[in-house]
Amino acid sequence: VDPPNTLYVAGGAGASGYTNKAYWYDPENNTWEQKANLPLTWCDPRIGLLPSGKLIISGGSSGSVTYPRLSTCYIYDPDNDTYALAASLNTGRGNHTQTELADGRVMALAGNISNGVDTSSYEIYDEQTDSWTLFASSPISGNYPGMISTVCGTVFAWGGYNASNVCTNISYEYNVGTDTWSALPNFPIATAGQAYGQFGDGKIIACGGYQTNLNTVTNKTYLAG
Repeated sequence: VDPPNTLYVAGGAGASGYTNKAYWYDPENNTWEQKANLPLTWCDPRIGLLPSGKLIISGGSSGSVTYPRLSTCYIYDPDNDTYALAASLNTGRGNHTQTELADGRVMALAGNISNGVDTSSYEIYDEQTDSWTLFASSPISGNYPGMISTVCGTVFAWGGYNASNVCTNISYEYNVGTDTWSALPNFPIATAGQAYGQFGDGKIIACGGYQTNLNTVTNKTYLAG
């Protein structure tokens, strides 16, 4: 994002309910700067970086209740510290995952659409046309799967938990150009809700999260690539 090497953090839930606060974190100076509030109190949105340097914020929940899930999307312009309404998701979803594709588009995958109902659908946002294209089904379903673009232009997706709160260890590669999914070796543990990222050499790190089900968390860390 611009300025480079900073982190944008927005929304969430705390003891007093959902929040609309947003902040920049500058790691070089170890400082936080409050930015313009989100247009709504927003829990569990997903944020993606667009080719223009703006951010797209999608899905989650608003007000102070989990449902209904939002299809609402906003574009945040860091240069002007402003928000503009963007095209809505085709499917309101929360607990989903989102990543920036190598071609500059943004992909939202899986998640939960209502109480006890998960989805395996995915959709891709194009900033040039301000539109989401919906794809009906993927092998990845449910809540908080991991997903990250690879250096070769494909997408690596894994894990997640279902409506019964049971985690999975499935792992797949998505080919953006052909819109096809290919099975990969299973992730080492059944997991969901991990923190993950990518190093400059393309390797992916995944750590923590739920293991097996929502009653067990793990401190294990894995490196792929």
